[in-house]
Amino acid sequence: MKILTLPERIDRFLSKCPGAVSGQHGHDRTFSVACALYHGFALSESETLHFLSNWNSKCDPPWTEKELEHKVNGVVNTVDSKPRGYLLGDTERDNLVLPSRTHVRTTPKWPPLDAPMVKRIEQSHGGLSELWERSPIAPSDVPDSERVLDNLFPQDSLLCLGKSSSVFDTRPRNDWRGQSGRNQFIVPSPMSALRGLTKEGKESAHCLANTGPRRFIVVEFDRSTIDFQAAALLHLSKFLPLACAVHSGSKSVHGWFYCQPFPEVKTWKFFRYAVSIGGDRATWTRSQFVRLPDGTRDNGKVQNVYYLNPAALRGGE
Repeated sequence: MKILTLPERIDRFLSKCPGAVSGQHGHDRTFSVACALYHGFALSESETLHFLSNWNSKCDPPWTEKELEHKVNGVVNTVDSKPRGYLLGDTERDNLVLPSRTHVRTTPKWPPLDAPMVKRIEQSHGGLSELWERSPIAPSDVPDSERVLDNLFPQDSLLCLGKSSSVFDTRPRNDWRGQSGRNQFIVPSPMSALRGLTKEGKESAHCLANTGPRRFIVVEFDRSTIDFQAAALLHLSKFLPLACAVHSGSKSVHGWFYCQPFPEVKTWKFFRYAVSIGGDRATWTRSQFVRLPDGTRDNGKVQNVYYLNPAALRGGE
């Protein structure tokens, strides 16, 4: 009797899972397949996305890469009633049962806006001027992305920077010297490899598959005033260390919170709370581009740093 490898067992399992069809409980079926991969086979997020992308070819119409990433994020943040790895049994089992949605205990992914808390935050902090004054390293009028990156990342990090959402690269930290400030985007966590595979199986310098563990969780506010956004970042710094605050070069200020030493569940709870006071949900995705500190926006404006606190990283290296 042939002993199947884990990838072979997963492929065999997926071959028995019909593809999702639009309008016929497609989301529930896709969620169930992702749940089986992540919880049942005890795969990582990137491994789950890889196999889910393979199965996606059977869907009509296929899900986009962003939609698949969203579903994997949802699965990661649910609790299955069965023990993790429950499908890691006899390699020749033919009666693997796809868990139904009723086996998964879920909560709404994102909370509604907490208007009373927003009001309290508005009344409790002085806004942008207070954020600026509290910065342990005085923000400079001269852009210096090199200094900021040196304070935020280890020297041997692989960093993914982009001039746009379609023009980007991943390189060792030192290979970016003298060039980093020309970019406007960065992935706020070190990359795990120079390249990874997208859903379509194409090699890319920027995808979920080559994004490493979270180092920072970035909270971005695109609504309300700059003063409220600054006040909200100071409020959030009570729960996770605020390492950097960056102006977008347009209408918002983004906070970089150091989360690497903490359990993912703490980061998740923190981010849900940030969303409840107006934070943008998009930056939960690990591979999401954010504004590069002291980088250059496509319109030529500098994305100035308003707050820089390297001490926030102490004890986590």
